[in-house]
This record gives sequence, C-alpha cells and structure tokens, in this order.
Amino acid sequence: LILIQYFPPESADGQLAPLSLSKTPFPTFQACFSSSSPTNIDIDSSPLLNITATVYGDDLLAWSEIRDEFCEGSMNMMLRSFLLSGSIWLMSVYASRLGASQLAAHQVVLTLWNLTSYLADGFADVGTMLGAKYISVGNYKWVSSIFRRLLCLGLLCGIAFSGFFLFFSSWLENCFTKDLETKRALNSLWPLLSAMQVINSLVFVYDGLIYATASWAAVRNIMMVGCLVWFIPGMVVANSLFHSLLSFWVVKGGLNLFRCCAAVYIIEFRTLASRS
Repeated sequence: LILIQYFPPESADGQLAPLSLSKTPFPTFQACFSSSSPTNIDIDSSPLLNITATVYGDDLLAWSEIRDEFCEGSMNMMLRSFLLSGSIWLMSVYASRLGASQLAAHQVVLTLWNLTSYLADGFADVGTMLGAKYISVGNYKWVSSIFRRLLCLGLLCGIAFSGFFLFFSSWLENCFTKDLETKRALNSLWPLLSAMQVINSLVFVYDGLIYATASWAAVRNIMMVGCLVWFIPGMVVANSLFHSLLSFWVVKGGLNLFRCCAAVYIIEFRTLASRS
C-alpha cells in the first residue's frame, strides 16, 4: 500500500494522489516508470523505477511539530509504563516478605488479575483506531456511539469474568496449586479478585479510548497521582499496620478504581460532553 501510495505509475488512470506532509509525516514523492529524466534518482540501478522527491518548507515545519509531539507523547507513555510496572514490582517485594505460601497466592492473583485484558484489550484497540479516525474529522456523534458500545462490551466482559471466578473458584485454585496454605490465602483474596474484574475491564477499555483522544499528558498524570498520592503511601501503611496480602491487593484495587474514575472524567466530561 505504501508503494502504491507514494510510487504510482505516471500514466496510470485512477492512481492515488501522493499525500502531503500536512496530513502525514512522510515526504511527498513523485514517481514514474521512466529513466529518461536526468533529475531522477536511480533505485538499485533499475532502468524501470526512478523517483524524484520534493520536500517543501512548510512540510519540514509540519514534520518538526509532529516530531516534537511524538517525543513528548512517548516520554509521557514511558513514565506511565514505568509507574505501572513499578507498582507491580513494589507489591511483589512486599509479598515476598510474607512467606512462601503468601507469595505463591500473590502470583496466582497476579496471573488472574488482568485476565479480562485478553478480551477487553480488543475493545480498547477498536476504540483507539475508530475513535481517532472520527475525532480527526470532528464527528463526535459517531465517537460517542462507538465509545458507548465498547464500554458496554467491556462492562459485560467484566461481569462475565467476575461470575466465572465466583462459580469456578475451587476449580481455578486447583489449577494452580494443591497446597492448603496457599489455598487459604487465595480464599481471602478471591472476593476482591472477582469483584475487581468489572473495574479492570473498564480500565482497559477506557485506556484505549483515552489513547484515541491523544491525551498523553492526562494518561501520565492519572498514573502519577494514583501512584504518588494513593498507591505508594497506601502500600507503606498496609505493610506497617496490616502486613497482609489482602491489604496489598486492596491498595492495588484502589489504584485501578481511581484510574477508572479519572478516565470517566476525561472521556465523559472533557471529550464528549464538551462537544455535544
């Protein structure tokens, strides 16, 4: 598709017009299947395909702006990923101090915690792609409709996984361990694990919808506030006062609940309501 777009035959009927840098970060190329022009650049010494490139000053300025925005967005997402991975690491460090059975239970919950992502991430990807498409043309009626449907699917996904965890808890525990101490630790965590599947599923979908709006700074700020104001102090308090695996996962659940509420504000009030 890239070759068709940028290197169309000069005499072809119905060929695609080359894109301008005002719409894409790639340079504009004019191409022909002729070797007669001395200004053409020979590609691999082929006499059939030669390319001439014209880069305009405005296009270079547009590319500079796109590059700066890309770098800023990348840094925001790197910080967000660092904080998210760091929260999991900190939980594992504290859980390792509770003993072997508690650490084993922690690993089981950690494996099942994001199970909804295998389905909800698909809804998030669709929201990112279609949302960005219709936001770019200002069609917020379609954006609202798509977002609502995807959020309903995410909610149903979370409810389905919650029910599955509740009704098949014994079978799932036996899939991971036969140790009685580990099972006792899992029994105390299972209601929270089941209930949080709804919130987790919505968080995954909302993440994709926020990406569609290109609100990279908001993504960073949500994770920074959640980790620095709630998660890290909460983990310190949970370790000092309760020193239990359940308290650690309650703090983790609170972080995801905050992320969900913040995403609701960004999507429902900053993106959709302000343009309705």
